[in-house]
Amino acid sequence: MPSHRTSLLDGRYGAALSYALALVAVSIAVAISFNLPWLRDRPYVLPVVAVALSAWQAGFKPAMVASLAGLVAVNVHLVRTQPWGLQQAAVAVFYMAVCAVVAYAGRAMATSEREARRQTARLHAMFGQAAVGMAYVTLDGQLVEVNQRFADILGRSLAELPGARLETVTSPEDWPVVAAAIADLSTARHTEFLHDVRCVQPGGNTVWTHVALAPLPSDDGEPDALVAVVEDIHERRSAEEALKLADRQKDDFLALLSHELRNPLAPIRTAVHLLRLRHAPDADSQRLHAVIERQVGHLVHLIDDLLDVSRALRGRIELRLEPLDLGEVIGAAVETTRPLIDARQQHLEVRLPAETVRVDGDRVRLTQVVGNLLHNASKFTDGGGTITLNLRSDSGEAVLEVRDTGEGIDAGLLKTIFEPFVQADRSLERSQGGLGIGLTLVRRIVDLHGGRVVAESAGRGHGAVFTMRLPARSSFVTSGAAAPAKATDPPSGLRVLVVDDNVDAADSLAALLRLGGQTVTVAYDGRTALEHASSERPDVVLLDIGLPGMNGYEVAGALRTLLGDGVLIAAVTGYGQDADARRAAEAGFDHHLIKPVDAGSLERVLATATRK
Repeated sequence: MPSHRTSLLDGRYGAALSYALALVAVSIAVAISFNLPWLRDRPYVLPVVAVALSAWQAGFKPAMVASLAGLVAVNVHLVRTQPWGLQQAAVAVFYMAVCAVVAYAGRAMATSEREARRQTARLHAMFGQAAVGMAYVTLDGQLVEVNQRFADILGRSLAELPGARLETVTSPEDWPVVAAAIADLSTARHTEFLHDVRCVQPGGNTVWTHVALAPLPSDDGEPDALVAVVEDIHERRSAEEALKLADRQKDDFLALLSHELRNPLAPIRTAVHLLRLRHAPDADSQRLHAVIERQVGHLVHLIDDLLDVSRALRGRIELRLEPLDLGEVIGAAVETTRPLIDARQQHLEVRLPAETVRVDGDRVRLTQVVGNLLHNASKFTDGGGTITLNLRSDSGEAVLEVRDTGEGIDAGLLKTIFEPFVQADRSLERSQGGLGIGLTLVRRIVDLHGGRVVAESAGRGHGAVFTMRLPARSSFVTSGAAAPAKATDPPSGLRVLVVDDNVDAADSLAALLRLGGQTVTVAYDGRTALEHASSERPDVVLLDIGLPGMNGYEVAGALRTLLGDGVLIAAVTGYGQDADARRAAEAGFDHHLIKPVDAGSLERVLATATRK
């Protein structure tokens, strides 16, 4: 590595040697001037040159002392041949002035040279000791000089890389990108290149690096070389890949978990509905049926929230926007939470404005938001308490407030109440259950709609108010709004094929359909289902996805080939994510029902079928 240039002038006696060097140089110059005939008439020329050299090597003061000594020596010689006069005095003054200028210039040149040497030494030190790999590269991709870190990243020695081509240490997959960047930088079309590149180590191992390339301009401003800065990011990329894999595995696990949890809930819900239809229950039985249905609904709600919050936190919730009447959304949400509110003997007051408040939103997601707010208010309000839902329009916004007379929220908790898994009180005597994700979903979904939601409370024992604001549509419809289509009863006598490998789920669903007057055939695997479909030509197929042998997607495709578009095929599955619904549609399903299917949803699907 280059170091500072040293000499005797930098040592202990440097100052004395500087003056001696300057005096010797000027003395030699004077002696030569008077011994060479062609210089005798110009005795000051060589001393001036000597002064310049002295200033460059010894410094300004030694050079000026030497110039004065040279002046004395020259005039001693001159007075022997010609008398001292005004002309000689003027020449002497001019000589000293020139010496001063030359000495100053020499000192400046020496200072500049020393600073350039120090700067070069610093740059070389930085280049060699840099924590990132650095290299100089020619415009045709040849390595000229590299530092130790660059060699370490590539797993090579420092001596073997200069002269090697950049292509030989870059993976074949990434070299075209790097080569194109070099071409662009060489022609000044771009000023920098930043990219993650895989480099090749001896033995074929690859290491992820972040490469920055920049042109080095020549004196005319055109690039004549490139500087490469290489950072080893292999551990970071490996960690990112591990996180992505873990994220995919988590998604797969949640999907499987929801499927496995929904499967046993399906026959439970269907069996309770069957008991209601087959027998006229007494008051105790009705209460027990309501308890089971409520708890099944609670489990389904937890499963849906668990999956949705995972998607929401990663920004994967997709909205299906449409013009909505928020009054209808509130009605649907109240219907889903009414059993919980009634069970706790709470009073729900819904206040809607005279005008229709419309927003652009996702009906299902906004119903989920309002339902979660009502569910949260009910959960933290004692029996007999009051929950008030108020909807109004305010300055171009739709404003929905859910106010309760419940426990209230501590001031410190208001800042984090919408964060995942945050709950107001986990003590045993005040535990209300839940996972602490319902309000997180509310915040994420409202944000996706371009709105905002805030929580307010005067503290413990003073209830809470949750206020949601959404951008309202530009106009409000006060009359002539299309009413939602009223569901029609499904036709009886439909030939229905139920396909599910869960025997309890298949048999209980078949029994429910038979009570509705349908003709039902049951199959527990895909191949048997195709055999029944071929012989019985069903009007409706209720088909599970996770089947042994042939999965539901394959069975649906085979049914379409066998029966054409005349048959209605509905997925009845525990896989309930948006991607599952899209895949079902692509496979030929007409509907996508998520287990456990409630009787109302099933009836609406059957109502769209046509009996052959």
